[in-house]
Amino acid sequence: MGVRHRGNAHRPAGCRGIPARRHTGASAVAPDGGSPSRATTTSVANGSRGTARGSRSAGTSGRAAGTRGRRRGTASRGQRKVTVERGHVDALAPRLVDGGLRVHVKDGSVVGTVTWREPADVEFKVTNAARVALPDAAALSFLGAAGGQIHLLPQQEQPGILWIGWSTEELKPADITGPVTWTLTSVTGPGPFGLFTTGSFGAHSVIFNSTDGLPDTHSVALGTHAHANWAFGKPGRYRLDFTVSATKTDGSTVSDKESYTFLVGDTTATTTPDNNTTRDGRRNTALASTGPVGSPAAATALALALIVTGTAVMVLTRRRTAKETS
Repeated sequence: MGVRHRGNAHRPAGCRGIPARRHTGASAVAPDGGSPSRATTTSVANGSRGTARGSRSAGTSGRAAGTRGRRRGTASRGQRKVTVERGHVDALAPRLVDGGLRVHVKDGSVVGTVTWREPADVEFKVTNAARVALPDAAALSFLGAAGGQIHLLPQQEQPGILWIGWSTEELKPADITGPVTWTLTSVTGPGPFGLFTTGSFGAHSVIFNSTDGLPDTHSVALGTHAHANWAFGKPGRYRLDFTVSATKTDGSTVSDKESYTFLVGDTTATTTPDNNTTRDGRRNTALASTGPVGSPAAATALALALIVTGTAVMVLTRRRTAKETS
């Protein structure tokens, strides 16, 4: 199926209370646009809500993250993941690094601090506090039956759960021409995924729908800072694959591909799936092993011990029988 373009080419539709927005205020970033920090801790879930009520744009809520962003040290990909479950995070925040486009996570979940992270180093935790009843709306029927429970990271900030957005504020018109193209290429998980906005009068506008054929594409204007509803139809582990591309002022095209992990539901394991779950969140149907795995020597020793024990039992039994009959 061909690529389907959704949404307005300049900015996504608004929502009740906090519309998806284009924010023009100053960005709390590393002053030199340094490389993102790699995760060195396992959780930032206890950080306070990453918002500072400040400038407003087009009726939006105060943007997240404090006024000072500081650069963190770099590290190699593959260190321990950070699990974020509350506060403000711009999950997709593309930047130009060494002339190429890089998509990073702009983590503002700790008030007053912005930390740039690689998407591979972050797991987004969607707790049961984000469970809601699916409204009776035709546009959202792909997520399940009306009234059924889904997990929803809302467009409007709510205490205690994640508030996820996206930002193109780091890309400047001197370097990039035209809007940025954001594409959802693949979704792996136990249920449907959707990204949609809710207008001031309750109308829903779907940006991404995992059930009717991917890829889905959305255009985002430069200088945009927006939020929407991130909906997951069933609990479990999800992987969302995104591609972000743009055209530089010299006419060349730059792009980056990144995968994002969402852990939906309180019982979904963090950092590493259990031994009966595959990397994409599906259950492993292979039979479990109760013996030593990958150790032939140990298996041989166990077998010999059983043989010796069995032989000894047989000898003792025969001797006892012989005494009783003599």
